[in-house]
Amino acid sequence: MPLAVWGFPLTEGWWETFGYLINSGYVPYRDFNIPVSPAFAYLTALLLKAFGVNFFALRLFGVALVSITALLTYVLAFQWTRNAIVAFGAAVLTSALHMADVVYIAKDYHSTQNFLTIVALLLFWAIVNRTDMRASSKAPVITLLALGVVMGIMALTKINVAVFMSIAIVLSLATLARSPNRLLAPLVFVAGIAIVAIAFLVLTGVALHVPPIEVIAAIREGSESKGSVVTVLTRVFQDPINRHVLTWAALIAGVAAVLIIEGPVLIALWLPGREATAARGLRALRFGTALTPLLIVLFAGYGLSRIGSGGVASAQTIPVVSLALFFLVGGIRFCRLYQGRAPRVVDYMLLPLAALGYCTTHTASFNNVGLFFVNLFSFSLAGRWLCRAARHARLWSPKNFSVLLLACYLSFLPAILLDKYGRPYAWWGLQLPPMGQINQFSTQTAMSGIRMDRSTRDALDDVLAIIKARSRSRGDIYAFPNIPIFYLLAGKQPPTANLVQWFDVVTSAQLQTDLQFLKEGNPSVIVALLLPDFVFEGHSKLIRRPLLQRDMYAILGERLIRGDFQLCYAKYLGPIEPAEEFRPYSFVGLKSGHRQKMGEVVTSRFTTKELLDVLDKKNAFPVRLSDHVLVALCRD
Repeated sequence: MPLAVWGFPLTEGWWETFGYLINSGYVPYRDFNIPVSPAFAYLTALLLKAFGVNFFALRLFGVALVSITALLTYVLAFQWTRNAIVAFGAAVLTSALHMADVVYIAKDYHSTQNFLTIVALLLFWAIVNRTDMRASSKAPVITLLALGVVMGIMALTKINVAVFMSIAIVLSLATLARSPNRLLAPLVFVAGIAIVAIAFLVLTGVALHVPPIEVIAAIREGSESKGSVVTVLTRVFQDPINRHVLTWAALIAGVAAVLIIEGPVLIALWLPGREATAARGLRALRFGTALTPLLIVLFAGYGLSRIGSGGVASAQTIPVVSLALFFLVGGIRFCRLYQGRAPRVVDYMLLPLAALGYCTTHTASFNNVGLFFVNLFSFSLAGRWLCRAARHARLWSPKNFSVLLLACYLSFLPAILLDKYGRPYAWWGLQLPPMGQINQFSTQTAMSGIRMDRSTRDALDDVLAIIKARSRSRGDIYAFPNIPIFYLLAGKQPPTANLVQWFDVVTSAQLQTDLQFLKEGNPSVIVALLLPDFVFEGHSKLIRRPLLQRDMYAILGERLIRGDFQLCYAKYLGPIEPAEEFRPYSFVGLKSGHRQKMGEVVTSRFTTKELLDVLDKKNAFPVRLSDHVLVALCRD
């Protein structure tokens, strides 16, 4: 709950603005562009109708959805472990890691995506766990249709997750052991997806009067904003940190596999005088022995990271160990299939989980948001193996060892919470201060109940006051590249179809209208968030295409030089306030009518640094290359 009310970045509010336009009668893909599938935008529009423009209420809805998802993760972990204590520890640790990530926002579409995913995994588990699916001619048609419907809704929420996960589910259903339904089950599942697809196309064509082919083309064009197909599919391996995580995970999994193979020798060393005569007991002891180095890496790596840089633990150590466990389980399944053995029920979860781990991280790094379900699986299976090993070693009672394992899982929570307290939110360098400094309240009614840091609160209130004083019509302000919240809070409509001009949510073709508007349009106020150079450099490597956002800043600078617009506000949005906060241009035009001319001739093509240099030279603005700066430009 505290995470829902502490902190508000200015870059929040994308989906609320989409919902606001939908409620105002605008139609996605026809009147304005949405970079992804539209389901979450319509859900947000429905919530706005129910609660009004109230970010506190919207965040409470997100908290409720996240809480339900956390409960369902426990249910799924219990199905994997059949141990309530271990399942509780795995679910709590996984959920805490997810919520403590620096990009976590309770009401974001990722929360809806996770809810749909956990429902789909529970339905899939119910299908493969049914005896009649594996040994008789009966197929759970209703459950298969329900799973297909859930994945169809997922496609309307996050299409890449739906595509990869659906392919994995079809492949898993087609390999069901001893089942006569290996062909029927995938067909019924696909039929469920088709039901949602047909309903969606009918809705867009009849209710919204948008030809279905245009909706499909718009969604496809939006997906191209992230780069070419090859660029997107290989993005996981382009990041050096990702390659580092994968390499170490593979090495640790290999060591664990060797320990399983050489298990009898090691067991004789740490259990002298005892013999595990039962094959099942020997296997459990082997797995328990193999997990020992993984736990050492996990706890030692986490502890060392606390001594050094605190963020390393949640960013690398836990994903490395989690992926190593996942690779180990996958290798065991491959060996079992290679030897002609029937796979276990839990083995059928591997392909869908691998698909989830891939498609939720191929636009980002391996963090605990993208690896949410892989973490849950790994922590659950590790606990299951360790408890079995302890039972067969006759060193601990199963219950006592489960409690010990729960304590180990929960021991991570204090450090995780401290990390979140010190760094509640950060996205491409725009970072909120520690929670202790987030103690202000905005004067905006929509923000009632939300605690904000002073810098963000002042920026929001000041720019909205400028818009109120300067704006004369609904469409005479322009905000870019990722701050559409000003349209929502000021009750304005965007002058172009793109509410957001962020790098991986808009294509070069779509940006042409914005470039033309910046060249020729004359809005009363332009609100821009100036970005550090590393943001451009990072997205250039990810997307691998020319970034026209640079041209937007260049045009902005040219119009400043020509005198078409004057700087009437500038605000530093860094994580640490300057010694003397700079706000000499706040309301300059409103109070005295004075304007600062910006006549210095510079190159026609600005970089972010050059634009900041102009502001620095003319206005003595104390910025660094790593800062974000919010500016408002006003027309005479």
